[in-house]
Amino acid sequence: MFEDRKPLGTQHMSGLLHAIQNQLEVKFMYLKFYDASVSERRLKPIALKEARNRWYLIAEDMKDTIVKNFSLDRISNFIVTEAKFKAHKDYDIIEEFNHSFGIINGTNEQPEKIILAFTPNEGRYVQSLPLHHSQQLILENKDEIQFSYFLVPTYDFKMELLSYGNQVKILGPDSLRKSIKKKLKDAIDQY
Repeated sequence: MFEDRKPLGTQHMSGLLHAIQNQLEVKFMYLKFYDASVSERRLKPIALKEARNRWYLIAEDMKDTIVKNFSLDRISNFIVTEAKFKAHKDYDIIEEFNHSFGIINGTNEQPEKIILAFTPNEGRYVQSLPLHHSQQLILENKDEIQFSYFLVPTYDFKMELLSYGNQVKILGPDSLRKSIKKKLKDAIDQY
């Protein structure tokens, strides 16, 4: 039995895979959630990436030649053009997302060592399904299970940490602990 939350925009996957494999430009209308604007985009597609039940197109935007992420569920009027382009030899999708959690990358922030302590119950879940490929077990006892990570603490990662509520404690770095503490305080202040 699959969850009802099915990824949207998957009807574009076949066309996007065709465009990526054949180095064909694509164009479509794109809805930005943060300001509800819609704009026409013409792109050189590089790859598809899944994050938290959403699929994203990683592509070079022709208007400014910047590689960006586009959620497939916000694409409309999708067209694979006949215009060919040369593959991105200097863009390595694996390396670009190596120190990322989720879909956010390209922030120019440096990855850092992060230490998390989970309750034993939650820690066993995280141990069986690691949050990130850099996850390393540091300590396991009757009180907690600690893991270290080497990644950029992006918005996606912070939202993941917040989803664990009182089942996780950030041991380091201090800047991440303070950031999450502020978000938790702001959440409490809404009530």
